[in-house]
Amino acid sequence: VTFDYTNAWKLAFGGLVLCLIGRALNIFPLAFIVNLFRTKKITPKVQFVLWFSGLRGIIAFALALNVPGADHNVIASATLIIVIMTILLFGGGTVPVLRLLNMIREDDTVPDEEAEEEGSLLRDGD
Repeated sequence: VTFDYTNAWKLAFGGLVLCLIGRALNIFPLAFIVNLFRTKKITPKVQFVLWFSGLRGIIAFALALNVPGADHNVIASATLIIVIMTILLFGGGTVPVLRLLNMIREDDTVPDEEAEEEGSLLRDGD
């Protein structure tokens, strides 16, 4: 299967920006609401990691392959570009972001033993 990418780049960039905005509009307000009822809060660091690391989209690509119409190739191409970009940028950037936020050590272990005891994958201190 080959796709025409000439018109897909602008659509892919716009789609990626909208995906990032949409994810932020879900993660941060919902975490705020959940934190109203939790004793152990979801920290801003963890919220950021949830926003950053959660974008992929291979299911969206599978669905885009089945879109009927004249613009099928542009939609499928744009979706494929978004999927590849999110896998490379966000998937590949998750561990460096975790290290930058001091949520894991260089050896990929959790720095806070208390977080491990509570079953947390990440240290959730500010």
